[in-house]
Amino acid sequence: MKIKLDENIPASVKGLLQKIGHNVETVPDESLTGETDSVLWRHVQAEQRFLITQDLDFSDIRQFSPGTHHGLLLVRLANPSRQNLTARIEQVFKTENVQDWKCCFVVVTDTKIRFVVLLSRRRQKYRNGARSGCSLFSDTVHQYIF
Repeated sequence: MKIKLDENIPASVKGLLQKIGHNVETVPDESLTGETDSVLWRHVQAEQRFLITQDLDFSDIRQFSPGTHHGLLLVRLANPSRQNLTARIEQVFKTENVQDWKCCFVVVTDTKIRFVVLLSRRRQKYRNGARSGCSLFSDTVHQYIF
């Protein structure tokens, strides 16, 4: 999976995700630190990457509707220390089928993962036994919490 880590995600997450096979770039590595969210978003989409962030500006599902982008993971922890962020992201990427999250809006908390997926794709994926997925060709949104 092609991933972009926002500047608010610990740099150590890059190595962890690369070890499990992901193609990871970071905002600081590309000299995008301090850029506006809209500039960052354009870069992420142009590169067809899945964005991992803590930035609540990316939480507006009306603006970042599933199926209109290449994927967005918003991490919301009660105590978002570097250690806690790294541990939670690592746990999620080792235990979940994150490949199915392409084009989805996903929120990860300390104890839950909330998928906002497109309904037509969800039906197809659930028939096949997968937990979530998105399609760029549908406009019906549905939410699942695991």
